[in-house]
Amino acid sequence: MQYKNFLYKITEYLDNNYYCKKHKIEHTGKNAYALEFYVASNQIDKAKELVFKIIAKAKQDGNKWVFYPGSFNHYNKSNNIVDCGSTIDSLSNFMAAHQDIFSQSELDKINDILHKVAYTYLSKAVLGKPITNQRLWGLTGLASYYNYKPDPKLLDIIKESIKISLDEMTDDGFFIYNLHTDKTKSFSGYRGLTTYYQSRCTAFIYYAIAKAQLDLDLYNKKLEQSITALLSMYKQVGYKDLNLECKHWYWLSDYEVASHTFDIYALSQSNNPLAKQFLNNSLWQVKNHIINNYLHSHKGQNNNYQCNLFWNAHLAWLTRVDNIDQLWQTTQDKIKINFNFKLNNIINITNNNQQLILNNFWEAKNFTAGVYNNGWPAKYNKKFFRLKLLLPNKNILISIREAIYHSRVALRAGYLSEFFIRSWRLFYGAMLAFLPIYQLKYGQISRFDWQDDILRFDIKPATRYGKLLTNKNFKVEIVFNNQDYNLNIQNR
Repeated sequence: MQYKNFLYKITEYLDNNYYCKKHKIEHTGKNAYALEFYVASNQIDKAKELVFKIIAKAKQDGNKWVFYPGSFNHYNKSNNIVDCGSTIDSLSNFMAAHQDIFSQSELDKINDILHKVAYTYLSKAVLGKPITNQRLWGLTGLASYYNYKPDPKLLDIIKESIKISLDEMTDDGFFIYNLHTDKTKSFSGYRGLTTYYQSRCTAFIYYAIAKAQLDLDLYNKKLEQSITALLSMYKQVGYKDLNLECKHWYWLSDYEVASHTFDIYALSQSNNPLAKQFLNNSLWQVKNHIINNYLHSHKGQNNNYQCNLFWNAHLAWLTRVDNIDQLWQTTQDKIKINFNFKLNNIINITNNNQQLILNNFWEAKNFTAGVYNNGWPAKYNKKFFRLKLLLPNKNILISIREAIYHSRVALRAGYLSEFFIRSWRLFYGAMLAFLPIYQLKYGQISRFDWQDDILRFDIKPATRYGKLLTNKNFKVEIVFNNQDYNLNIQNR
């Protein structure tokens, strides 16, 4: 598919799915991204019509202005800061380039709404929202609005929002999904690594820096660390290891490429030579998953939580990549990449013979948040059994409530396969949570210790959902040699 055809096909998909058939609602924050496709494909009249439809969704909520449905309708699968961020982002970009096509009264009305949302809501939310990727999504809107209507006060807020987010980043470049689970009353396991959100945090910061015309050199060291962290999550095939995702319940598939549009934007901004190679493979996977003229999160039946409208709307971020049309045409196949990442939290040793991805980031686990396989090689796995049944995690009721809700959403939409799979996983996971079966592949790995080509660490066996076998501790030594490794393990 030629790049121009890609633009028209995704635009056609967004036109035909303005009303989401799965969630039975208009996702305003996602629909707004169609503006990017209209501009890229020179359909300005359609873009103008969409501007008025979006502006009509502005809604006053107390002292602030936001866009419906935002957080008002839980079937939106989004919230105010995400919807406001993406909507103001796309609207501001379009108005900056095409305000001359509107009458003065139309322009006044549009600018009034943009001003209200930016100043009464986004200017506060980009500093106060606790979840990093959501806060930064809001920042994309505020930064684009600043680019359209500069104000030194907004510039100070943009700088502070970027600083808050980069300060939250781990030493080796990872953005934790939710650092404040207590504050947000969320499952504590969401305080973990995230393959799905890692790249958008990086992409949004790069984007805000460009829109606000800040000095990239002031931020580049940390941003390049976050790029390295993103690359360390990749499998050689060209997508990320979902075992590293703390919000795994999004995915009933064993991989996803729905997040790749943000990967591609972030990787395109990096100076890391490896980033360009991964960009090729990531873009190839996107092209390989455009089936029936729209993007699928994976190949096979779609039982995943979000909808195709989300994933296809997010492709707007591809249109923001420099020389994307040329990249699109030259990316024809995957390339083989040999890479080694030795970080505090992840070890990823990959070559043509094998790939070993080890994860020592340890957080609580529950059956609605997926299973965290720590990367322990299958042929070395060990199982341990105890006779005493386990008490479930203290916040199991949160997980049960979430799982029932996710199943109900699927049933409401008529996604019977997803409904039955999620219902079964709820029952199966609840039963399994009581069983005292401990395995090394779910175990807690201690801090990695490297000496030349030798990796050492300790590991305690754990159940599938994170109960540790405290009286067992193994000392592990992995010797890497000639694109292979030998593993020695001793009981301590």
